[in-house]
Amino acid sequence: MARRKKSRAPRRRFTGINALDAAQTYAQAAVWTDVLFNNTPIDFALSTQGSGSGSSKINLKELVNSVLGGAGGVHPGTASAVGVAPNAFGMIQHNLKGQWVEATIKSVGIGIGFKVAKKALAAPRRNLNKLTRNLGMGQMIRF
Repeated sequence: MARRKKSRAPRRRFTGINALDAAQTYAQAAVWTDVLFNNTPIDFALSTQGSGSGSSKINLKELVNSVLGGAGGVHPGTASAVGVAPNAFGMIQHNLKGQWVEATIKSVGIGIGFKVAKKALAAPRRNLNKLTRNLGMGQMIRF
Protein backbone atom coordinates (compact mmCIF):
# COMPACT_ATOMS: atom_id res chain seq x y z
CA MET A 1 0.00 0.00 0.00
CA ALA A 2 1.27 3.49 -0.89
CA ARG A 3 2.26 5.86 1.88
CA ARG A 4 -0.02 8.77 2.54
CA LYS A 5 1.33 12.25 2.12
CA LYS A 6 1.70 14.16 5.33
CA SER A 7 -0.38 17.28 5.40
CA ARG A 8 1.56 20.45 5.85
CA ALA A 9 0.98 22.65 8.83
CA PRO A 10 -1.14 25.65 7.83
CA ARG A 11 0.89 28.73 7.07
CA ARG A 12 0.53 31.42 9.68
CA ARG A 13 -1.11 34.55 8.49
CA PHE A 14 -0.04 38.03 9.60
CA THR A 15 -2.75 39.52 11.81
CA GLY A 16 -1.09 42.77 12.83
CA ILE A 17 -1.07 46.25 11.33
CA ASN A 18 0.63 47.06 8.06
CA ALA A 19 1.97 50.59 8.63
CA LEU A 20 2.19 51.51 4.94
CA ASP A 21 -1.36 50.37 4.25
CA ALA A 22 -2.55 52.40 7.25
CA ALA A 23 -0.69 55.48 5.98
CA GLN A 24 -2.21 55.06 2.50
CA THR A 25 -5.69 54.70 3.96
CA TYR A 26 -5.25 57.85 6.03
CA ALA A 27 -3.96 59.78 3.00
CA GLN A 28 -6.99 58.71 0.94
CA ALA A 29 -9.32 59.60 3.81
CA ALA A 30 -7.66 63.01 4.15
CA VAL A 31 -8.29 63.81 0.48
CA TRP A 32 -11.94 62.77 0.49
CA THR A 33 -12.90 64.21 3.91
CA ASP A 34 -11.35 67.50 2.84
CA VAL A 35 -13.39 67.55 -0.37
CA LEU A 36 -16.69 66.22 0.96
CA PHE A 37 -16.76 67.59 4.49
CA ASN A 38 -14.13 70.37 4.34
CA ASN A 39 -12.53 68.75 7.38
CA THR A 40 -9.64 66.49 8.40
CA PRO A 41 -10.38 62.79 9.05
CA ILE A 42 -9.65 63.10 12.77
CA ASP A 43 -11.76 66.24 13.22
CA PHE A 44 -14.54 64.69 11.14
CA ALA A 45 -14.67 61.56 13.29
CA LEU A 46 -14.00 63.00 16.75
CA SER A 47 -15.26 66.59 16.76
CA THR A 48 -18.50 67.15 18.65
CA GLN A 49 -18.75 70.91 18.24
CA GLY A 50 -21.01 72.37 15.61
CA SER A 51 -19.44 74.07 12.65
CA GLY A 52 -20.96 77.43 13.56
CA SER A 53 -21.88 80.43 11.48
CA GLY A 54 -20.07 80.90 8.19
CA SER A 55 -18.42 77.48 8.25
CA SER A 56 -18.85 74.75 5.68
CA LYS A 57 -17.12 72.11 7.82
CA ILE A 58 -19.19 69.03 8.62
CA ASN A 59 -18.39 66.41 11.25
CA LEU A 60 -19.76 62.91 11.81
CA LYS A 61 -22.20 64.05 14.51
CA GLU A 62 -23.74 66.61 12.15
CA LEU A 63 -23.94 64.07 9.33
CA VAL A 64 -25.79 61.57 11.53
CA ASN A 65 -28.08 64.37 12.74
CA SER A 66 -28.85 65.22 9.11
CA VAL A 67 -29.60 61.56 8.28
CA LEU A 68 -32.02 61.44 11.20
CA GLY A 69 -33.90 64.46 9.85
CA GLY A 70 -32.22 67.31 11.71
CA ALA A 71 -30.55 70.37 10.25
CA GLY A 72 -27.19 68.64 10.30
CA GLY A 73 -25.33 71.51 11.93
CA VAL A 74 -25.17 73.65 8.80
CA HIS A 75 -25.86 77.25 9.68
CA PRO A 76 -28.86 78.59 7.70
CA GLY A 77 -26.94 81.75 6.82
CA THR A 78 -24.09 79.73 5.34
CA ALA A 79 -26.48 77.49 3.41
CA SER A 80 -28.38 80.42 1.93
CA ALA A 81 -25.13 82.23 1.06
CA VAL A 82 -23.98 79.34 -1.12
CA GLY A 83 -27.48 78.49 -2.32
CA VAL A 84 -27.97 74.99 -0.91
CA ALA A 85 -30.46 73.26 1.37
CA PRO A 86 -29.73 73.95 5.07
CA ASN A 87 -28.57 70.41 5.86
CA ALA A 88 -25.33 68.45 5.65
CA PHE A 89 -26.14 66.86 2.29
CA GLY A 90 -26.64 70.22 0.58
CA MET A 91 -23.28 71.40 1.87
CA ILE A 92 -21.59 68.13 0.80
CA GLN A 93 -23.00 68.56 -2.70
CA HIS A 94 -21.72 72.14 -2.79
CA ASN A 95 -18.26 71.10 -1.54
CA LEU A 96 -18.01 68.24 -4.03
CA LYS A 97 -19.23 70.18 -7.06
CA GLY A 98 -16.10 72.24 -7.65
CA GLN A 99 -13.43 69.88 -6.33
CA TRP A 100 -14.21 66.34 -7.43
CA VAL A 101 -11.78 66.31 -10.39
CA GLU A 102 -8.89 67.55 -8.26
CA ALA A 103 -9.73 65.03 -5.53
CA THR A 104 -9.88 62.16 -8.02
CA ILE A 105 -6.46 63.09 -9.41
CA LYS A 106 -5.02 63.29 -5.89
CA SER A 107 -6.56 59.95 -4.96
CA VAL A 108 -5.16 58.18 -8.04
CA GLY A 109 -1.78 59.86 -7.44
CA ILE A 110 -1.69 58.61 -3.86
CA GLY A 111 -2.44 55.06 -5.00
CA ILE A 112 0.25 55.12 -7.68
CA GLY A 113 2.75 56.81 -5.36
CA PHE A 114 2.34 54.20 -2.63
CA LYS A 115 2.59 51.35 -5.15
CA VAL A 116 5.85 52.75 -6.57
CA ALA A 117 7.23 53.52 -3.09
CA LYS A 118 6.53 49.99 -1.86
CA LYS A 119 8.53 48.53 -4.75
CA ALA A 120 11.33 51.09 -4.61
CA LEU A 121 11.77 50.72 -0.85
CA ALA A 122 11.50 46.92 -0.72
CA ALA A 123 15.00 46.33 0.67
CA PRO A 124 14.81 48.92 3.48
CA ARG A 125 11.31 47.67 4.36
CA ARG A 126 12.60 44.11 4.53
CA ASN A 127 15.38 45.19 6.93
CA LEU A 128 12.91 47.15 9.04
CA ASN A 129 10.55 44.16 9.22
CA LYS A 130 13.48 41.96 10.24
CA LEU A 131 14.31 44.44 13.01
CA THR A 132 10.72 44.47 14.29
CA ARG A 133 10.73 40.64 14.39
CA ASN A 134 14.00 40.67 16.36
CA LEU A 135 12.53 43.17 18.82
CA GLY A 136 9.51 40.91 19.34
CA MET A 137 7.04 43.18 17.57
CA GLY A 138 6.82 41.09 14.38
CA GLN A 139 3.25 39.92 15.13
CA MET A 140 1.99 43.47 15.76
CA ILE A 141 3.37 45.67 13.01
CA ARG A 142 4.85 45.33 9.54
CA PHE A 143 6.11 47.86 7.02
